[in-house]
Amino acid sequence: MLRIRGTGKLATGAGSEDWRWHNGRSRGYDEIHVSHGQKWRQGGQDVDRRSLDMAEITIYQKPTCSTCRQAVQLLKDSGKPFTTVNYYEKPFTKAQLKNLLKKAGLSPKDILRTKEDIYKELGLGNKELSEDKWLDVLVTHPDLIQRPIVEKGEKVILARPAESLKRIL
Repeated sequence: MLRIRGTGKLATGAGSEDWRWHNGRSRGYDEIHVSHGQKWRQGGQDVDRRSLDMAEITIYQKPTCSTCRQAVQLLKDSGKPFTTVNYYEKPFTKAQLKNLLKKAGLSPKDILRTKEDIYKELGLGNKELSEDKWLDVLVTHPDLIQRPIVEKGEKVILARPAESLKRIL
């Protein structure tokens, strides 16, 4: 799969299929170009442009969660390829969760499930913790993580309600 890195913007030309990735320099367009067809050019190679439209979608979920099941069904119905990760079987690392939250513009407290028994047992309602400590708590106790979390490229959302994931499809 082709991945676009760096900053820039897509610019359109006169034709509906004339797209260029602009790198922000005054010299013009240098990374990707397509002209009236299904092939993109990058570094002298033709690339199927559909691969550019399909950033990989990953849904971090708990299969027994009804909201997660609804989100998975919406993804299936969309016809877009996606990967599911049961974060109970493949737990988040602290760095991974921190990165997902950064992409989503959320803090650890924003995804905290405050109605869980473990939240009350640990007395978390009365604790003032640093972001780093909250991440430790969430990684140690995945039941406290709101779900599902959906990642598509550089975008991440907390898909609650499940229909909210349509924003990134």
